[in-house]
Amino acid sequence: MAGSGRSRPSYKPDADLIRQERERSGLSIVDFAAECKIGEKTLLKVLAGEAVDFATLDKLAAKLKINHWHELLAVEERAKLAPVSSAPPPPGPPLVVNRLAQLPAVVADFTGRADEARRMAALLRGDGGRGGVSALRGMGGVGKTSLAVKVAHEVRDRFPDAQLVVDLRGTSDQPMTAAEAMARVVRDFHPEQGKLPDAAADLLPLYRSVLAGKRVLIVLDNAKDEDQVQLLVTAPPPAGFIVTSRAALALDGVEAVRLDVLPPAEALALLRGIVGPKETDAELRAVADLCGRLPLALRVAGDFLRLHPNWSVPRYIAALADEAQRLERLKGKAKDKDVEAVLSLSAAELVKANPEQAERWQMLSVFPADFNAVAVAVVWDLKTGDEPDTDMAVDELTAFLDRSLIEYDEPTDRYSLHDLMRPIARDSFAGDHPRQAGTADRLRGAERRFARHYCEVLAAANDLYLKGHDDVLKGLALYDWEAANIQAGWNWPREKRTIDLRATELSRDCPNKGAHVLSLRLPARTQIVWLEGSVEACRRLGDRRGEGAALGNLGNAHRDLGDARAAITFYEQRLVIAREIGDRRGEGNALGSLGSTHYSLGDTRAAITFYEQRLVIAREIGDRHGETNANWNMAIVLRYLGRHREAIPFAEQSLAFFESIGHSCVEEDRQTLARWRAEAEAAESG
Repeated sequence: MAGSGRSRPSYKPDADLIRQERERSGLSIVDFAAECKIGEKTLLKVLAGEAVDFATLDKLAAKLKINHWHELLAVEERAKLAPVSSAPPPPGPPLVVNRLAQLPAVVADFTGRADEARRMAALLRGDGGRGGVSALRGMGGVGKTSLAVKVAHEVRDRFPDAQLVVDLRGTSDQPMTAAEAMARVVRDFHPEQGKLPDAAADLLPLYRSVLAGKRVLIVLDNAKDEDQVQLLVTAPPPAGFIVTSRAALALDGVEAVRLDVLPPAEALALLRGIVGPKETDAELRAVADLCGRLPLALRVAGDFLRLHPNWSVPRYIAALADEAQRLERLKGKAKDKDVEAVLSLSAAELVKANPEQAERWQMLSVFPADFNAVAVAVVWDLKTGDEPDTDMAVDELTAFLDRSLIEYDEPTDRYSLHDLMRPIARDSFAGDHPRQAGTADRLRGAERRFARHYCEVLAAANDLYLKGHDDVLKGLALYDWEAANIQAGWNWPREKRTIDLRATELSRDCPNKGAHVLSLRLPARTQIVWLEGSVEACRRLGDRRGEGAALGNLGNAHRDLGDARAAITFYEQRLVIAREIGDRRGEGNALGSLGSTHYSLGDTRAAITFYEQRLVIAREIGDRHGETNANWNMAIVLRYLGRHREAIPFAEQSLAFFESIGHSCVEEDRQTLARWRAEAEAAESG
């Protein structure tokens, strides 16, 4: 009977694989379809990831010289075809994060750039596989990072030891310094590394030694200027570098590759790949021209058309053409390179469709870097009981993903607001919109919650660090991951501490709650700024205990700078406060710090006196960490005075405690103690 037969089964293909093969062939969509012996519309379905029958996949497999059409299936389709077992899968190995393989996936619908990619790959391969440097420059949104990632994948076989990505934050208010970038690379190879030099000149030898002889590719993304990058690319071959920047960087011996807007044919192909077979070429060319053929704008425009069928292309073209009249802040800018026009149009559509959602999107502008759903729930003040409601936050974030208003990184489960989207989000209700009146209060509340949350994140990182064992690295990793947000969170209380009580409290709390981690991660001069603000806030609040802790940490920061006399002044102030309020732990810490600093000045008699007092208090209150440090420091002073045998028991007590908590210094301290014993015996026998 007609209509009684079953429909032919269909399967979703691996669109990325087929798209890459088509691009490598250099053939147009029409010619590639003919070569595969399938129709043009069928190929477009394949490239869009839509399901097709196995006969089509079989033809594609023959063209691509793949043994079986199963190998062309998307991952989720292969899982469907796998045999089902009732037995539970065997337990797998523990998850291991490879810190040295950081390249994100190539953009699925990457289009064009073949000439630039070939030039960059040739520069990176160098002579005899020695590596090289490729500097990629162009305006914002032109696709520098996407091309850098694509080329990095193409040449990664030449750099098997590591592929790293460092966001230099060149367009942000707080660009990464050369020293910070070097430290990032050093810690990628050696996460156990503690305090690193603050100055780039001091850190450079270690940076070069870590990379020496390694076939490493480092993508230095979003560079600000030559000063930020020049030292970073001086690591000798076989290391290779890709540098992206909006500026034309004059780097010694480095050939720059300029990336302009897409040629008309490639702009059309990119839009066609996003929106699919509907719409005419003439209409899409008009959209491409109004987007200035800028890849970021093309993607936003394509996604808008694909996700909003109620908008015809002619209506969309008219809206783009009128953008300069609607947004006064964009007047005077060249329309053929105006990505803000397209992004503002997407924002305006959100404001019109869902003003409440637009308010939440606006609040995301407080994030200077990527973020997780917990942070978003806090900033949006979404709660279930007393806990952040991450489920509701994810629902809202998904809506923004659908509108291409934010980005999502699946491996890290983190979201981000693009650099170019951030100012547009902040001004979502510009003009006479009725919700514009609440913008200042809304952003002020978001900034306050953002600052409080990242103060808590900093405290959590510090608490992990103090637990010892594996938690030391976990604490440092948490700080490193959230460093940009933590530092931005500190800006709000710093600026508002004289006019807002909650800002004053955060200004007091953050530097002290994160003291140990900050001492390892912040430059000393930056620590001083944080801690001076904390001292001022404590005095405003009448918090003598907090003031004492901040003064002690200020002493530590000055000691790190080599200013021992200033450090002693702050330690003495802390000691006075601790004794006034009966803070025995604080008193012990101040005494220990005074002992170490006096020893650094050669005053061993004072050092021993302070250490003896420190040990009495530590034993009295059960402060094992304090007692251990004092024991080790006492051993050092006694050895300096030639009293080798007296020093040994102090060092043994210290080592025993470090062994009990699994401290990272144990092996080094064992070797040191063995050497000291041998020297003591030699001194006695001599």
